[in-house]
Amino acid sequence: MPHANRICSPGLLAVLAAAALLAAPALARQQKNSADNVKIKATAEKGKDGSRVVKLHLTVAEGWYIYGNPVGNEDLAPNATTVKVKGVKDADVKVKFPDPKVKQDKTIGKYNYYVKDVTIEATVRNASGPLEFNVGVNTCHLTRGVCLAPGTVKVTVP
Repeated sequence: MPHANRICSPGLLAVLAAAALLAAPALARQQKNSADNVKIKATAEKGKDGSRVVKLHLTVAEGWYIYGNPVGNEDLAPNATTVKVKGVKDADVKVKFPDPKVKQDKTIGKYNYYVKDVTIEATVRNASGPLEFNVGVNTCHLTRGVCLAPGTVKVTVP
């Protein structure tokens, strides 16, 4: 059994660990967080009641998805896409998320997600001047099973 000791040697384990790091998807290594996979634009109009209705247009990078809101899976709930408006109380912001796609995963169960082009509508009351939207996203690769750290994409509406 002298060969069994070589398989578990620290040197071999270090080589295997280094090989595993090199084999990770190059795309994921180059990106810092999920915000790198999502672009954002916004359009705004006046609401009937003096509010501002803002459409947040997200474009998710090809091959990636962001979690829906709600996620539809208690274990994944912290990964939901979120919308905050800087300097505005949460009670003055009503957000309408689009209908998500639904995936049934063998390991983690069912969850909701968005791909490609996503439009989120936010109605903001009791606010004047420019509005800064902070959209929290968590992206995962559709086929590789790689998820990036959560990130925030920002856009300001005059």
